[in-house]
Amino acid sequence: MRRTKALASSAAVAVMLTLTACGAEEPTVADPETSESTQPPATAPAELTYSAPDGFTSVSNAEIEYPVTAEYSASALQLDDATSNEMIYVVSYLLEPDTPTENRNQQEVLLADYDKVIGNLDDGAVNLALVGGDKGLFRRALYANSSGKRVYQDNTYLFYGLQVIQITCQWDEKDSTPEIRTAMYQGCQAVQQSLEITH
Repeated sequence: MRRTKALASSAAVAVMLTLTACGAEEPTVADPETSESTQPPATAPAELTYSAPDGFTSVSNAEIEYPVTAEYSASALQLDDATSNEMIYVVSYLLEPDTPTENRNQQEVLLADYDKVIGNLDDGAVNLALVGGDKGLFRRALYANSSGKRVYQDNTYLFYGLQVIQITCQWDEKDSTPEIRTAMYQGCQAVQQSLEITH
């Protein structure tokens, strides 16, 4: 996209120089940055679609125990023949107005605040993530849920202004087997690959 703009600007300059040399009136070239329309602020969580991977069943009326913010819509998938702690959550949030998320530092502040809310015991770093060509952040969590069970979560976050997408792959810390963890990882990858976002 930027390359197309650059070529268009070069062509416009060439035309302007030719007309000036012939004595024609110099045309006005619009600034590509100011001529583009700006997107209005989001007023609702983004709408999401994705395909449920094999071995998972959709959970109706999915609820998030510790949401990032109050306004959200969520869906969930439970691993077949496993406990309710083996889940994939796909959550779309709308942040409060004026919440800064333009750069990585601001995004990491939001995740650090969320760590405090859930009581995250994992000391790993926040890493870059890529979902469908869009850059995001990855953060692992380890915390005790309301049932007293300690669960791991692999959380991937995508930021679109005030809209934030959280994809969570969750499993029980003690009772999950290597086979369960592999199934959860593969399921999350399938959800991320099929995820489509309507802004």
